[in-house]
This record gives sequence, C-alpha cells and structure tokens, in this order.
Amino acid sequence: MNHTVARTVSLLAVSVAIAGLLSVAIQAQTSSKSVVTVEAQGPAAPVASGETFTATIALKIRSGYHINAQKPSEEYLIGTSATVTPPKGFSVVRSTYPKARMGTFSFSETPIAVYDGTAQIAVTLKADAGISAGTVSIPAKVEFQACNDDQCLPPSTVDVAFSVEVTASAAEAKQTLTVTGAPPEARVLVDGRAAGVVSPQGRAIVRDVATGRRSVRIEATGFLPFEQEVEVKADEPATLAAAMTADPNANTNAPVNANVTSNAAPAPIPATVNTNAAATIPESSSSGWLLWILGGVIVAALAGIGIVAAMRKGPVGP
Repeated sequence: MNHTVARTVSLLAVSVAIAGLLSVAIQAQTSSKSVVTVEAQGPAAPVASGETFTATIALKIRSGYHINAQKPSEEYLIGTSATVTPPKGFSVVRSTYPKARMGTFSFSETPIAVYDGTAQIAVTLKADAGISAGTVSIPAKVEFQACNDDQCLPPSTVDVAFSVEVTASAAEAKQTLTVTGAPPEARVLVDGRAAGVVSPQGRAIVRDVATGRRSVRIEATGFLPFEQEVEVKADEPATLAAAMTADPNANTNAPVNANVTSNAAPAPIPATVNTNAAATIPESSSSGWLLWILGGVIVAALAGIGIVAAMRKGPVGP
C-alpha cells in the first residue's frame, strides 16, 4: 500500500467517525428529553410511619415545545406518565396529573391535549406503620413525548428519584416527663397507670412516656389529688409543676381520745333514793357517782341501827 492509498483510508476513517458523532449529536438534539428537564422533589418535612405524604415530579418544557397529556387525543401520540417504584414499606396511593390544554397544530386536524411551560405531577404515597426511621430514596420513571408546531420528537424515558425522611409514629415515639412540686412518696399516674413515685427531693422522672396529650394524676396522703393534661412532644422532654392542696378532711376519721375530760356539768343526784332498786351509776363524772354510792351506804346504815334498837326494847305490850 503506497502513501496515497494509506492517506485515503485514513481520511475515510476520520469521515466515518465524524459522521457518527454528528449523528449522535443530531439524535440527542432531536430527542424529547433534549427539550424537557425532569426534576423530582420529596416532602420538605419528615414523615411519621403510618402517614401519607406527597412528592412532586416537575417537567419543565422548553418554549416552543409541548408534551402530550397523560391521555393523548390521538392514538399515535405517546402520553406523559410517571411510574413510581416504592421500596418495601411504602405504597402509592394515587397520582394526580395537571389539567391539559387543547392546542391546534399543523400536523393534526383536530385539537390535541398537551402540557406546556411547567407540568407538575403529584404522587401521594404512604409510609407503612412500623417502618424503620431514616432517609429513604424512592425511584421513578417519567415517559413523555415532546412536539413543536410542525412535528413530534421521539419519546424519552427519564429516571429520577426523591428522598423522604421517616420518623417513628406518634404512637411509637417516647419522651421523658419530669414532675416537680409534689410531696415525697406521692404517686404519679400517666393515663391511669402507675408511672413512678416522688423522691424525697420532690421530683419524679418518668421515662418512656408516649408522645401526644397525656393525663397525669398525682396522689399523696393528706392531699387532694392533682390532675392535669400535658402535651408530650417528641423533640423535647416534658415537665409538670404540681400544685398540691392539703385535704381539709384528712383527720375526720381519727380515733377519739377516751381520756379527754368532758366539760359538761355532772348530772344532779336524785333527792330520793330507792333502797330496793339496784344501784345505778349515772353517766357523770367520778365525783358524782362516788357521792351516789356514799349516800346509799349511809341510808342502809341508818336503817340497820333502827332495827337493832327496836329489838333491844323488846315487844311492845298492849
């Protein structure tokens, strides 16, 4: 092979390579994704397990072009669709597409349903209950066909993904509750269940309290029960200052002291004593019933003296 032939072969090879590059460049410029930018965005706030959330897929269409609506007007046109492939622990609830406009173009005798400008597709998903907390990436495929006023470009499929941060559900989230101001040994109940006892320093720390609105009751001997609702948040410990009030009826059942002397006046001693009746001690002071017994003894003694005197005198004659 002489130099002329070798040079010719080299030029042909370069020409083929250039033609191939130009073909790829032309094809890239005439594909639908060359005139449409696709972006996916997950929810801005964290999502609790068991809750639903919405992600957005936005198609930004170059001026002078449009894409076919989800349900194209003609059978030969390819509609716009977004297919989300949720990982384990997620499910798709629904997809909502924008409202299409009816446009008239030279390649169609009838109006066509299209999107132009920016078209947003909203995808609602649900994080299953019990799913582990963390950040998850969810993939999606977007298929569309772009057209201008004269022709339609070949359809394109674009892979996108969006992220979602999952937190524990409200029922699973736990937090600490600190109770202050209650007397030592006071009992703390949360939602009707025993949760702790107040220390000698007047504090009780209750751990693993479920987040949400909780009813806290504090009971202590000699005090009226204290009850209040507390909002327990997942991002900060909760506190409760108990204002206990002394129970005014706390000593109503105390035993009566039998040694306490009554202030009431003693009952009067009857003027006439019945010697034939059994002696009865009146309910009075000790000095009263002693006088009662002494009076009976004196009366009995006098009666005995009279009987003895009569016997000494002997029988009385006619």
